[in-house]
Amino acid sequence: MSVQLLCKQTSRRPSHALFYFPQEKLTGIAPVRIVIEKQLDLTVGMLVTVDWARDIVEAEIIALDGKSDIINISPIHSSMFNYL
Repeated sequence: MSVQLLCKQTSRRPSHALFYFPQEKLTGIAPVRIVIEKQLDLTVGMLVTVDWARDIVEAEIIALDGKSDIINISPIHSSMFNYL
């Protein structure tokens, strides 16, 4: 495997995330490009500022692009999935 290919595979940013909006007590799936802080290394549990439907709001990242298992979600957030 070439070094260039290895770098592409390991440095790929996730394309989508599951967000939790604490003020509205809602979740939403959206592209990570809506995160305003572009230089951050996104991780599960991180609080970020997003541009959601032209509103600037705080959100918590619950899952990233297939990299997070629903088992790893905190109990507070896992209870939200009972309503789906």
